Amino acid sequence: MKTKFNEFLFENKTQKKFARVVMSFKCNRKCKGCCNQIMDFDHILAKVEEIKDYEEVFVTGGEPMLYPDRLIQVIDILRSNGNKKIFLYTAWPHPKKKFLEVMKHLDGVTLTLHAALDRMLFYDNGYDKMKFPGKDMRLKVFSVKKFGDMGDWDVRSTKWITDCPMPPDEDLYVLSE
Repeated sequence: MKTKFNEFLFENKTQKKFARVVMSFKCNRKCKGCCNQIMDFDHILAKVEEIKDYEEVFVTGGEPMLYPDRLIQVIDILRSNGNKKIFLYTAWPHPKKKFLEVMKHLDGVTLTLHAALDRMLFYDNGYDKMKFPGKDMRLKVFSVKKFGDMGDWDVRSTKWITDCPMPPDEDLYVLSE
């Protein structure tokens, strides 16, 4: 059964301080518990140009890093629309060169490591040693234990939230193609 989000439509509502923008539903993972598999987004399509004047915007998916060039375009439009801070939620910071290019356009990122393989890729690619001055770098971990010094990364443990509630202080948008 899908969760309905009709109550998050914007008819006669005051804009909130935060916006969550689903860039795409395509993803290279099949995570059990993924909110995108149980939510009904049919009635909240938007054009990126319509998303304006938020304190913070969180770009998520699916997996936005599957489309790094489009992601940069979306971020730049969001920025030009008067949105103050823009963050990326991702589980796939690859290819590394593209991730670093995307980071130049963001105020920060939340990178979620779902499994031990993700941790290995994180270390093998040297993300733990990278410096991101002035960026808010969050690392969420599920089944991964004990991290050493992570440099600029703020490591937080997380768990699947089964009913995927929409935070009350966020507006939700799904970008139409």
